[in-house]
Amino acid sequence: MSNATPPIFTPEQINGAMGAAHMALICEIIGMLIETGVLNQGYVVARLEKLSKSLIEKKLPGAQYAVPIVDIARDHAAGEERQLS
Repeated sequence: MSNATPPIFTPEQINGAMGAAHMALICEIIGMLIETGVLNQGYVVARLEKLSKSLIEKKLPGAQYAVPIVDIARDHAAGEERQLS
């Protein structure tokens, strides 16, 4: 038996980890659908670009958080690798 205290994670750390996991899952699903021919790569990239611009133009609440995520998914669909900064 160990008396060691388990690590305590802050809500910010938990949210960050969950956000990274969601981002990885979204990018992987998009990639699989493109690879199998279910989705057209150019179409996906164009739609994600349109979504990003729309979020910026409409200045929706939370857009400052959503736009980088949409841009990363777009770049991944285009075959480029980016990381959350």
